[in-house]
Amino acid sequence: MLAGMLPGGPDPQEHCANGWLYESSMIRKALQFFSGKNDYTMLMYLTLIIAFGWYKTGMNKSLCPSLHKTLHWSTIVSIGFGVIVFGMLGNTFILMTETSLLSHTRCTRQELATLYHPSSLLMGDLYNETVSPNNKPISKILAIWSMCAPIWLLLTWVVAAQRQWTTIKDDMTSKAEFRERIQMIMALPMIYCVCSYWALFKNWQCAAYGVEISTRFKSEFEVVVEKYGLASESSLALADAFEAFAIWNFAKLTLKVIRETELKEWEDAAGVEDLGNNNNNNNNNNNNNNREKTAAEDHKDHHETKDMKELFENEVVTRDSLAKEGIWYFCAVCFIYAVVLQAPVVYLDLFGNKAETKYIENFGKDFVGNGRWASYLKGGGCLSSCIAVGCLITLEKQKHAELDHMAQYNVMMKFVTVKILVSLVFLQTMILGFLPYNANEGLVFMNSFLCMECFFLTLLMRQAWATTYADGQEVAWMKWLDHKAQKEFKDESEAGLEGMQQALLE
Repeated sequence: MLAGMLPGGPDPQEHCANGWLYESSMIRKALQFFSGKNDYTMLMYLTLIIAFGWYKTGMNKSLCPSLHKTLHWSTIVSIGFGVIVFGMLGNTFILMTETSLLSHTRCTRQELATLYHPSSLLMGDLYNETVSPNNKPISKILAIWSMCAPIWLLLTWVVAAQRQWTTIKDDMTSKAEFRERIQMIMALPMIYCVCSYWALFKNWQCAAYGVEISTRFKSEFEVVVEKYGLASESSLALADAFEAFAIWNFAKLTLKVIRETELKEWEDAAGVEDLGNNNNNNNNNNNNNNREKTAAEDHKDHHETKDMKELFENEVVTRDSLAKEGIWYFCAVCFIYAVVLQAPVVYLDLFGNKAETKYIENFGKDFVGNGRWASYLKGGGCLSSCIAVGCLITLEKQKHAELDHMAQYNVMMKFVTVKILVSLVFLQTMILGFLPYNANEGLVFMNSFLCMECFFLTLLMRQAWATTYADGQEVAWMKWLDHKAQKEFKDESEAGLEGMQQALLE
């Protein structure tokens, strides 16, 4: 509460947990922006970009052996998001203190009138439930439940970071690319939880500071609610983009296991055929009924085997490309959607409320204002996702025996861990239509549940994507990734082909 604050005195908004409440110089806005004062989503982008660049350039490999594993890209993600977590928790403490645990807005009606001298019409609209239905404290039960989110956030980060560090300490020289892809998948719950919490925090800010922003900048309260909703959705859009990236890595790993099991079956089939031919030759030699195979026939068998192998290889490469194409489109759509949603939020962070309003009116009205382009992008992402998932499901049905029994690769559990969050968001969005909450309360309900779900997903992922058993032995399906990651399929099967050729010649 701000009793005692008078016009001309110190700006009471300057020390609150929301930089959007006051206008300042460009330099100061930039400092607030990069410190996460206004928007931690951009710090998440920055952390992920640095980690991705570190991974692609192999920077840690150029360091001394003692730092080779310590300064890993996953270390950057864990530490970077850890800093963000504690920064958000600090802002949460400030917000909870100012609103007495979400029981009221930061300023009373009398304090708003004293600080900003709004018109009686604006104040009447602000406190009219028909005109401004979102201007009310979050319901008590929902507020109590949502305040559990900091616990879920901290637990999720601790468990995920510990798992990342454990994987780093493992031997990363064997199957390095695939181990790192597993790490990328394992990072999904932590990143999604941090994004969900920041989305929830924006909903809290809307309840705590929305009426104050509306009064200070003489804007409609529902427009302020829409801005906070946009900021909340932009944070979740980043989470969805990373989930698409996790699905891409899941597809790469699954296709690799399928390829290796098929190669093994193909080699076994060729070996059995050779063995049968050799047995027939032995019987024929014993009975003196047939002559031995000539060198010309051996040469012919060799070329036939090689042609069959090349045909098999081409079919596998084509199938893998088709399976990954839909996922690639899904990743691209999710990334574009996240960037476009983030643009007006960045504009607000750097230039203020009035500038962002003009930006939306001039550049973003077709996207943000009526949601038309957003709907197109969402529809495109949904379609490409369905195509991609359909390809993987069809492929899994065809190769279920090889994956489940031969490779012991539980596709269903792994698929659920990388895809369930999107499904939960859709399901909870449907449920909101049946709950007695306004727009902002509905987002509080959904985002607080997502924080809890991310924690349990972290535990599920530890089981689904474990690379070793309790005794330290490598799990069975990891043995199907023995070939060096940089080799192509042709190189991978060359040794088996040479062995068959030698058997034919002998």
